[in-house]
Amino acid sequence: MQIERVEVGTLTYTVVEREAKVKKANGTELILKKGKLYSLQWEIF
Repeated sequence: MQIERVEVGTLTYTVVEREAKVKKANGTELILKKGKLYSLQWEIF
């Protein structure tokens, strides 16, 4: 398990095995699939 906190900026991941779940502050979940590169962006409004 890995926990990250990003307030502003971009977090980039490549999922190497299985899948990764990302839970956003608003409660929605993203499922990141193996073998893909993901860039997640956050901004404060």
